[in-house]
Amino acid sequence: MNTWLQSMIAGQKGWSFQSEKGKERIGSSRLELSLYQEHKKTFHSAPIKGLDASIDYLENIYFLYVFNPFGNAFKGLMFFNKRGVILDNSTLAFKASEIVKLLATKSIHKLDEFFFVGDRFTGGNMAHVILDHGARANVASDLEFSSKQLAFYSSTWDWGKELIHSLFDEVKYLEPNQIYHFKKLYLFSNITDKNLGVPTIQFCSAYIQRLKK
Repeated sequence: MNTWLQSMIAGQKGWSFQSEKGKERIGSSRLELSLYQEHKKTFHSAPIKGLDASIDYLENIYFLYVFNPFGNAFKGLMFFNKRGVILDNSTLAFKASEIVKLLATKSIHKLDEFFFVGDRFTGGNMAHVILDHGARANVASDLEFSSKQLAFYSSTWDWGKELIHSLFDEVKYLEPNQIYHFKKLYLFSNITDKNLGVPTIQFCSAYIQRLKK
């Protein structure tokens, strides 16, 4: 494990840093947190395939995910800006001073406009790749995002990558422990809500037809 990860505060699936459990976990760590809702801009506001959800985008945003397959202590994702302020839909966090230091010393992968099909971090779980990530990528395709604009986790299992390739051709795989800077990053407004982890039949119907081809 990289030494710069040792001071990271690891989150857990199902809570944000603004929740009581989240506030207790970060304690006196002096993290700078900001509400996702204060930064997002709406791209597509109509309900999407039976879900009360819209597509948002974040501008000039940094992204990092960590995946340690041998434990839960370092597994999650983080959205932040160049001042080290973390969005509250993250599940990992550094102190702002540490983030600024990272941005000064670590190479940054600069990307243009991408549609993030992930969610609160999963390590290639079969159900998530098929039902969540694939279905979201299908929605993005319906909204005329090209396959090259779809961003998946590189830690997705090999079988998952084969499925993704057969459905969406060339996509972008984000590598763990790397910092990405997006000019625009599109994502579902309620990306952390349960109803996107349990998609409706309407949400999946078009995707099912794609799988049958």
